[in-house]
Amino acid sequence: MLRPSMIMKYRSLGRLSASILAACVAIPFAWASNAVASTPAHFDHPTAIAACGNRVWVANQQGNSVTEINEATGSVIRVLSSGDYPAALGCGDGHLWVVDEKGNSVTELNATTGRLIRVIQSPSDGFDSPNAISVGDRHVWITNGPLVPTTTPEGNIGNSLTELNSSDGSLVRVIDDSKDRFSVPDAVLVVGRHVWVANSEGSPLVELNTSNGSLVRVINRKGAAYYMPAALAAAGTDLWVLPIGSVVTELNGSDGARLRVVSSDGNSNNGVGAIAADGSKVWVANIVDFSVSEFNAANGTRVRVISTAAGHFNMPDGIALSTGDVWVTNLARNSVTELNASNGSLVRLIK
Repeated sequence: MLRPSMIMKYRSLGRLSASILAACVAIPFAWASNAVASTPAHFDHPTAIAACGNRVWVANQQGNSVTEINEATGSVIRVLSSGDYPAALGCGDGHLWVVDEKGNSVTELNATTGRLIRVIQSPSDGFDSPNAISVGDRHVWITNGPLVPTTTPEGNIGNSLTELNSSDGSLVRVIDDSKDRFSVPDAVLVVGRHVWVANSEGSPLVELNTSNGSLVRVINRKGAAYYMPAALAAAGTDLWVLPIGSVVTELNGSDGARLRVVSSDGNSNNGVGAIAADGSKVWVANIVDFSVSEFNAANGTRVRVISTAAGHFNMPDGIALSTGDVWVTNLARNSVTELNASNGSLVRLIK
């Protein structure tokens, strides 16, 4: 069900689009299968994307599947079944973590072979509409962001953050203290020894200590730069925040101080989408105007805007970086665009 107050929010927009666009029926395989996909329907409303284990992995929300792509050649290797509504992907130490929002579970795979390692679905893990994930500092962090929290014998498990041990998937803790100010959290990112959580309602950003989950600070500044943060990325030690609208905010990852706000011009950087960064560049998928913007991470200047014609974009909804390439999911085209990270040129369109 769409949340009326969040109609232009990142994952709500994905749900709306998925319900009104013509479906492309995928033929998924079991998690442990090594079969090569024989159908041209490789993608079914692709959203999240991650480069991991010399592979590029794509979450198909309508198809309840994950597509595996050879990073070097762009060829589709196979389509694997996932749980119910895969919403986010995380990568760390050669493992891929798949968050199934409606299935209230997390699946761990070998990122090179696709082999199933485990499915995590215990009530004690506190999953309640899990929707975002970040892997770092030997732990896995997952946001639980339903509009109405669920009360169970284990307690109130909505509006919370689940922390797992990345080595064995065991529960470290569920953080849901009221002081942490979680309010429909739907983005999370580990930067050094701190973990940042973006809330689509209430206080925009919450910073926690990765060592013990304790609260570091709550950033509740108002204005367009912090309105409904939809995605987070790190360039070095700095945090880049993509809110609803047409600005990108850069924060100092060590103290949360605002460094700059990059405003849009024309149609560039317009609308809810996704963001990815490395040490030198920041890339933003603009889902509303079908484009991708590239920024210089050192000074925040805009390098270029790549349009639909150049990249074959159609509601670009996810973005990831690999060595030398930028990968973008096209929600409405059931495809993935691969760009050359050095000059923004099209490498290939995968569909």
